[in-house]
Amino acid sequence: MYSQKAFSKWLKRLFNPQKSSERSLLNIKALYTQIEDRESESRTEDLPTNRIPKQVFQTWKADFLDEEHFKSLKDFQELNSDYQFIFYNDKDMHEYMDSAWGHHPISSIFRRTKVGAAKADIWRYCILFDLGGIYLDIDASFRQPLSQIIGEDDSAIIAFEANQISMNRSRYRKQIDQDLLPFKDYVEMVEGLKQCSFPLPEHVVLQWALFFKPRHPILARVIEDITHNAPAFEGKVIHNMHKTICNLTGPIAYSKAVWQYALNQRVASRGIDFDGVGIPKNIPQKGVYKTDTRHYSKLSGEILLEPEPAN
Repeated sequence: MYSQKAFSKWLKRLFNPQKSSERSLLNIKALYTQIEDRESESRTEDLPTNRIPKQVFQTWKADFLDEEHFKSLKDFQELNSDYQFIFYNDKDMHEYMDSAWGHHPISSIFRRTKVGAAKADIWRYCILFDLGGIYLDIDASFRQPLSQIIGEDDSAIIAFEANQISMNRSRYRKQIDQDLLPFKDYVEMVEGLKQCSFPLPEHVVLQWALFFKPRHPILARVIEDITHNAPAFEGKVIHNMHKTICNLTGPIAYSKAVWQYALNQRVASRGIDFDGVGIPKNIPQKGVYKTDTRHYSKLSGEILLEPEPAN
């Protein structure tokens, strides 16, 4: 005979076959403005050119997240009710890149990239170049409204990670791909940035929150650099996927584009994690985002970029 407790558990399994963690997942698209048909808009000349539009782009591979993460997104949107929030899943990103960038080699690189984190890197640069606004990682947040971070005359804003790039050659090699940014070139760049009074030149420029007007030269530069560097990685088995993605499409690639721009032009900046008001990881430790088995930091011995198909 079943005990009362065992019988209750059996009834729950019978009428609720899904695991409780699966039942608690919520469709986050309910929080966001529906994606509009922006392909024609993205190439017009009448977009505002000197202001950061009040729109926030976010992405995740699927439409569902756990309740706690859902609530944090909802709370942040309510804190920024004057902003439009737009969500792209993997399918949406592919459709955008095909329609808005199909004419450009970056579209092929995006399509042949096998790891979601690198795809999201490429997409964020492209959509902000086209439309401007804010890109924010879906696991990140801010302690204050976005309108308090953006100055009246800001056309772009950068901030920094606490992570520093080592000026010791051997440690530098562990962080940076020498083919993409040789040590000598980096040292010379740091010296030039110091002469320009660029803040924190030895810190990584954070990439989990991007603030840009449309068609900003920093975004154009990082897209150009990825397009130039990607062919060297075609078909190559990657043993340190985290390092490679950081260098080819992620924070190091982005930092390099910022540094090169800052050698000749001023860019508005904030300190580490936007002077402490930014929250790079604002998610439940046991949520579906945190437990993603395909996170790029966990991958090794895989191909990042498939070769270009033969004609």
